Amino acid sequence: MQSWLEQCIKSHHSCHSETSQLPTRVIHVGSDENVPRLHISSGESVDYIALSHVWGDFHPLITTKANLEQRQRGISLSDFPKTFQDAIILTRSLGIEYLWIDSLCIIQDDNLDWETEAARMRTVYSHALMTISVNDAKDSREGFFGPR
Repeated sequence: MQSWLEQCIKSHHSCHSETSQLPTRVIHVGSDENVPRLHISSGESVDYIALSHVWGDFHPLITTKANLEQRQRGISLSDFPKTFQDAIILTRSLGIEYLWIDSLCIIQDDNLDWETEAARMRTVYSHALMTISVNDAKDSREGFFGPR
């Protein structure tokens, strides 16, 4: 996967030009030793990966006004649904520290934040180093690593 991404970056100049500014909030995944946590961006220009996933009938792990501060302190990997865990593993394996997931990076019970951040989603996906698209799962519990 790493060599594929490097080849893509070298060959597809129109797809990804330079490092982009982080979205408002991202998950700082760090390395395997780090507990993932919600990071409030201060305008850093650094690569990140975006996850596009199916919510389905299952409501995935979300950020709300009530748990925003807790999310910034850390989120146990076991609390993430399988699709999110797989995305964290892939992001770390590519040496990228930040991952954008809509349900965690948009405050779901804050109408103003939701409207503002939802309007930026096109930019979030287009400026990501890459987007992991998991659109064949019924919800975020299924994951995307597995037998083919």
